[in-house]
Amino acid sequence: MDFQTNYPLSELTTFRIGGPASFYAHVANLNELKEALDFAQQKNLSVLVLGGGSNVLISDQGFVGLVIQINFKGIEKVSEDKDSVMLKVAAGEIWDDVVAFAEKNNFWGIENLSHVPGKTGAVPVQNVGCYGQEASDVVEKIEVLGLNSQKVKEFTKTELDFNYRTSKLNQEWKNKYVILSVYFRLSKIPSPNLTYVDLKKYFAGRDKAMVSLNEIRTALKQIRANKFPDLTQMGTVGSFFKNFILTEEQYNTLVYCTKQNFGQEGVDRLIQVVNKFPQKNGIKVPTAFLLDICGLKGKAVGEAKLWEKQPVVIVNTGNAKAADVLELFKQVQAEILAKTGMRVTAEPEFI
Repeated sequence: MDFQTNYPLSELTTFRIGGPASFYAHVANLNELKEALDFAQQKNLSVLVLGGGSNVLISDQGFVGLVIQINFKGIEKVSEDKDSVMLKVAAGEIWDDVVAFAEKNNFWGIENLSHVPGKTGAVPVQNVGCYGQEASDVVEKIEVLGLNSQKVKEFTKTELDFNYRTSKLNQEWKNKYVILSVYFRLSKIPSPNLTYVDLKKYFAGRDKAMVSLNEIRTALKQIRANKFPDLTQMGTVGSFFKNFILTEEQYNTLVYCTKQNFGQEGVDRLIQVVNKFPQKNGIKVPTAFLLDICGLKGKAVGEAKLWEKQPVVIVNTGNAKAADVLELFKQVQAEILAKTGMRVTAEPEFI
């Protein structure tokens, strides 16, 4: 295999940020992956596995070790019945290509995840979700390779223990496995999910049953374009801040702090926002609301900036450094904590 040295990681991330990797290799199959891991073991190197680089903030100093980029390809229909189909998707498949494949074949269940950047292997790691759908709704199992044992094994949905933006893969199993493929159970029965406020507004007046997969993908392309920056123009990881799922006690604290700092008008706005996003478990509070009410839209440190159209997004407007992004995150975190009593957390992984 070809192991490149001092490879600029800014070229591998959608943020366009990151110093050099001591060694870099892209792998297209299991044998190449094992060869890369053997190389790291022989040289006693730390290993970083990357997919599409769409959910990471990499240090300006880079990564001392071996960066392996997964480029496994393939979408295979492994089973089906009259109502559903099981797809086995290689970890290196571009995620939106998988959604487009499902649309072409009239398979339902991942259409609301249209136009999410990154590769398929990342989808179950943080239980990727948006616009009313989550990976946990459709992931049946995953196939992985142990980083140390180099043994292939499978984990079921139950074993992955999905929660909001988490699974065991980014908790207690972090850095223990490389995802090889993901199995998705999709429906053959049309079932448009238009519960999310943006989709509800877009399709207002339409008969829900008549909305097609193609129409949902088209709608989301427009909705996302109005909220998120163009990746060809500037770097970003998309949503940088996780939303809040609060207990009743936590929510009461938020209401109290909001009233103290923003008056009854602020509380009324909070209640209105919460009512827009009903949650089965807990009380959902969009972090974008807290950023907005605290007047943080457009806040910048160096060339890292909160996107005016959607403040949960941090953009690299030119040559931002990881240090700029981190400082901006810390300042935002401190200000929101001071004014609302809530501690925001980051969605991407810091490396």
